[in-house]
Amino acid sequence: MLLKNRTMPIKNWAMALNQFAILCDTNLQNWANGETGKIW
Repeated sequence: MLLKNRTMPIKNWAMALNQFAILCDTNLQNWANGETGKIW
């Protein structure tokens, strides 16, 4: 039960982390290009 409940959240967490990394990446690129304040 515990293992079954943990499998999906870890997958979703990894996906969310990946999306967040891409978000940070594009934000850093925008910041490097002088376009600040697009996401935060």
